[in-house]
Amino acid sequence: MNTKQLTYFIEIAKQRNMNKAAEQLFVSQSSLSQYLSRLEDEMGTPLFYRQKGNMTLTPAGQLYLECAQKIIALKNELIRDIASLSSPTHIKVGINSIWGNTMMTVLTTQFRVKHPEITIEIFEENHRVLKKLVTDGEIDIAIITTDSIDALQGYGEILRYEELLFAISGQNTYFDTHPKPDGVGHMDLIDLVRQFEKENFILTKQTSSFRGMIDRNLAACNFTPSIICEISNMNTVRNMVSHNLGVAFIPSSCADATLGLDICYYSITPRLERINAMIHSKTLAFSDAEVDFMNLVREYPLFKKKNS
Repeated sequence: MNTKQLTYFIEIAKQRNMNKAAEQLFVSQSSLSQYLSRLEDEMGTPLFYRQKGNMTLTPAGQLYLECAQKIIALKNELIRDIASLSSPTHIKVGINSIWGNTMMTVLTTQFRVKHPEITIEIFEENHRVLKKLVTDGEIDIAIITTDSIDALQGYGEILRYEELLFAISGQNTYFDTHPKPDGVGHMDLIDLVRQFEKENFILTKQTSSFRGMIDRNLAACNFTPSIICEISNMNTVRNMVSHNLGVAFIPSSCADATLGLDICYYSITPRLERINAMIHSKTLAFSDAEVDFMNLVREYPLFKKKNS
């Protein structure tokens, strides 16, 4: 049952922009435009009003959108119901973080005690890809770090808010005039920009779970950082900071003082946070095994400290 073109239309309607929709769908803008042109020819009427890059639904387009959403929902419900006729043999789980890998090691062991016959298949992708895989029904559950779950339309469940810390090498000249903090220090964002405006910044890639948030906050201070490197592997970011190659923003779950790295961490005001979430379709019936797995995620000790 191929409903890919319906998901194309739904994404265009959501983004209201062909380029943005193509980016989210991982297709070229030209192929997406051709698809929409053929569809409108087939329907015999425009489905979008086009005004300076902003696309809004015509009355016919609104009807098509509502129908497309119903068909997608019915397809997913049918797939889930058919799968529930027999015991599932796989649960497909997506992750995109260091703590996600650690958590899956623990939860897989616990889950196998009750469900030894079921295999957990793990998908490691960035948060944008995982959101799409869940929405499209390609994976069952994803435990992600992300900047927002608003666009998921009922698919998201927030597990906790995780603070982003500012990381500085202990060798940085900043400490020639400032004492090193005892534990996690505190710094105002405006003061951060003033103190480190000439420093090199190590930032995560544009597709990472919090790069957009960092860019927006720095832009609000009228500051464009000098970026020496863009990389999303936090182990590499920590090592580069430790060797004083630049400063960086690091999630608190990755700021492990026990690693022995020469890094000082600062909590920023206003507080910078990303979301740790579990995403899945709340509208579909889950097997007992899937329910048990999701409950194990909710009971994981990291999320017992939610919002602490």
